[in-house]
Amino acid sequence: MLYEEKAYAKLNLFLEVTGKRADGYHDLLSVMVPVGLCDGLRMEIRNAAKTEVFLTCGLDVPPEENLVVRACRAFLSRTGLSARVRIELDKHIPTGAGLGGGSSDAAAVLRVMNRHFGYVLSGPELSALGASLGADVPFCIQAETCLCRGIGDILSPVENRWDGYYLIAMGDRPIRTADAYRRLDENPGAFRPVSADPLLSWLKDPSAVRPELFNRFEDCAKEEHPEIRELQDLMFGFGAIAARMTGSGAAVFGMFDSEAQALCCRDRLSAFGGAFRPQVVRTVRPRL
Repeated sequence: MLYEEKAYAKLNLFLEVTGKRADGYHDLLSVMVPVGLCDGLRMEIRNAAKTEVFLTCGLDVPPEENLVVRACRAFLSRTGLSARVRIELDKHIPTGAGLGGGSSDAAAVLRVMNRHFGYVLSGPELSALGASLGADVPFCIQAETCLCRGIGDILSPVENRWDGYYLIAMGDRPIRTADAYRRLDENPGAFRPVSADPLLSWLKDPSAVRPELFNRFEDCAKEEHPEIRELQDLMFGFGAIAARMTGSGAAVFGMFDSEAQALCCRDRLSAFGGAFRPQVVRTVRPRL
């Protein structure tokens, strides 16, 4: 059977790191939204006595190391099923951007596999399987605005009434997540928790006074990536109401009430070239 599935990027409107755990992971507090920038997956699933997974994509990663293949095999192993699966991955979300592209691709595979086999895993079971693959995978499975705790795997849906536009842009240099956490751990003043409550209140009532967005990784990232500040300044110059780095970087998003302003800023940024063409997107709303 053939399936087509979209894997949506995520933005962190708020991202606080509240501490480092004994197992080496970090506890987070984040407000994440899915947005219209997406990868596309085409999957062919056939019942088979022996599991085989084939991947076609443009990434320079051995197939068995790709999170998409790992997600597929993890699902079959967890459920005790077997299948012959062919996956074509059309990448649009840049890597090393903090946009959750790999996690979203894995989440899309898990959703399709569960659908194909008659929802053999419950929602919580699928999320737990996703968390074993990556901290952002449970959010990407759910794909709606959420307050995220723990390592990012404890999710609470959030009412989000802001209906504006996001402009996503990125310089030529990605940031490895492991490097971002290493720099943060080297900062002795890193863990001073900031509350997400003002942002949550504003999302429910965008007519109220807008709070500052926050990303704990941003100050450290700017030391080695001055283009982050340059992108933010340019976005503010075109009327952005906010501009922040997402995730551990290196992508930056600007929030615009006006589509015209967002498009003008996009065209200005596009003139600089680069590996990723700036995109104007909106929040992906839950399916009814």
